[in-house]
Amino acid sequence: MPVARPLSAEEEGELNQLFSAALGLLPVGEQSDPHFLIAAMQLLIEEVRAGRGPDLSAADLATQLGVVWGDELCRVAGWQWRYLTLDNGLEGVAVISEDRAFVALPIHFLHRLLTRADAENHCLSRFQQILARQLGTPVPGRFRIVA
Repeated sequence: MPVARPLSAEEEGELNQLFSAALGLLPVGEQSDPHFLIAAMQLLIEEVRAGRGPDLSAADLATQLGVVWGDELCRVAGWQWRYLTLDNGLEGVAVISEDRAFVALPIHFLHRLLTRADAENHCLSRFQQILARQLGTPVPGRFRIVA
């Protein structure tokens, strides 16, 4: 059975630092449109795939962008950061819907988009699907991983 616990103060602090670092990579100023940051991420992923972009490893870039993606989901849709351990041993920070039916692993999601040439860059469309609750049917008693 998956286990989700609240983040420690240290983990929250680390996420805040990663968020700030990621904002430095994105061509954004003060914006209130939730899709603006996600759209900027979509474009940055395309730049990285084309061989242009910041001088960071895919893992570091995925971590920073994943924190922004997850934080926007928390801010806009009311999801919450949690530390998640799945039955298969996979663990890490995740965002979980208020009703605990859906979970996203944004760092893993962004890593896949940055490193797999065959993965469609659906950073923005997946975010929009989540906001529109076009996620399919949750499994009773279990999280449904959506990103």
